[in-house]
Amino acid sequence: MDSALFDLPNLRHLNGLAAVVQTRHLSAAAARVGLSQPALTQAVAAIEARAGTQLFDRAGGGIAPLEPALLLAARVNGALAQLRRALEGVGARPHLAPLLSLAHLRGFIAAVDHEGLRGGARALGCSLSTVSRSCRDLEGMLGVRLLERTSAGLRPTRAANEFARLARLALVEIHQGFEDVALWRGEASGRLGIGCLPLAQGGLLPRALARFAAEYPRVSVRVVDGYYRTLAHELRHGGIDLILGALRGPDLPPDLVQERLFDDPLAVVARAGHPLAGRQGLTLGDLARHGWVMPRAGAPSRCYFERLMAQSPACALAPVETGAPSVLRGLLRASDRVALVSQSQVIEELEQGILVRLDLPLPGSARAIGIATRAGWRPGQPQARFLA
Repeated sequence: MDSALFDLPNLRHLNGLAAVVQTRHLSAAAARVGLSQPALTQAVAAIEARAGTQLFDRAGGGIAPLEPALLLAARVNGALAQLRRALEGVGARPHLAPLLSLAHLRGFIAAVDHEGLRGGARALGCSLSTVSRSCRDLEGMLGVRLLERTSAGLRPTRAANEFARLARLALVEIHQGFEDVALWRGEASGRLGIGCLPLAQGGLLPRALARFAAEYPRVSVRVVDGYYRTLAHELRHGGIDLILGALRGPDLPPDLVQERLFDDPLAVVARAGHPLAGRQGLTLGDLARHGWVMPRAGAPSRCYFERLMAQSPACALAPVETGAPSVLRGLLRASDRVALVSQSQVIEELEQGILVRLDLPLPGSARAIGIATRAGWRPGQPQARFLA
């Protein structure tokens, strides 16, 4: 669990800051959020200290929000809207959103992430009673059941899992608000999380990251590779900002959106010096004598491969199935096998002459390559620049 998500001012104080931005009056904002004016004044001062800059102009007896206050308030309002949606999903009153405790959310999210109270306690390095108390207190405040007893102990309900996901996204939004302010101060720090599907691991992503790092040298980048389902889970839960790779069709989760960048054709490739290299008009029969490295089950190119095999003579060698780019490249270089791959996945090897493209027509093989993000996501400036 990312502890930075919980290193934030409390939600009630952040709600107070957003109210000051909207009303431009401390007493009106204090009345709106149920705080005394002195308490709200102290809260705003503490948030300014956390942001590292003045947020309001207090000249002339008034209080006018400066640009960093507007940046932060927009993120706070978005986060509170997310929390209200989370509360409605479990049947709780949405007006409780700014009253939620970060300590309670931390314990509950840990229990959800690690499939129970014991796993949550181990992840946080605290006692089982601490996590249990956080969950009980949260249930008591909301007036709803979040945990249910199973043969394996207390586990989150299905609705509670969604509540935890949306609560985490709300905290990610607030954290991004402080990063927006840091960038406004001239500190281009922060983080960029990228889920990378296999075909983007060749030239596409490394080249994009090299350009990005030159412009934002202090932004830390985390690249996660894996299967689409795993990366989509990370994206939906705020662990990463985007997925780069082949776009999905009907199986796209409803809360994700996609943007097409380009179309990428499939290619049959082999090692340099392969017996079929340079020959024109190859057939599936020619390839069948050398054996295939085939895409893993579930990969977008697997369906196309299976259609090819339905038209091919029997292969002399059983195919090797892999979704690992390093295994695919190593196997091709060490044997006379051939592989059906995305051209962009092996662009570096083709340009360097390590692999060669074989002359087999693949009509209708082009796939849409692009980026998937969360619906409604508002990227910070570094993330937006990477996407540009």
